[in-house]
Amino acid sequence: EQAAAQDFPRAQNILGDLYWNGDSVPQDKSQAVHWYEQAARQDYPSALCNLGLCYENGDGVEQDVAKAVEYY
Repeated sequence: EQAAAQDFPRAQNILGDLYWNGDSVPQDKSQAVHWYEQAARQDYPSALCNLGLCYENGDGVEQDVAKAVEYY
């Protein structure tokens, strides 16, 4: 969490995964999306893909296929 707060995109994406899956933290998909967005702002490929999936399926965010395509 400290590394994520210091803008390390890999750590932000991993923290997003932890929130997504509820591993070691309570499951919170909106919090996962927050961390994926932080990493995606730094063009971290896994986060971009994760956000694409979130928007495509409406998980943790309102479904928006056009926005999903932007992240893919």
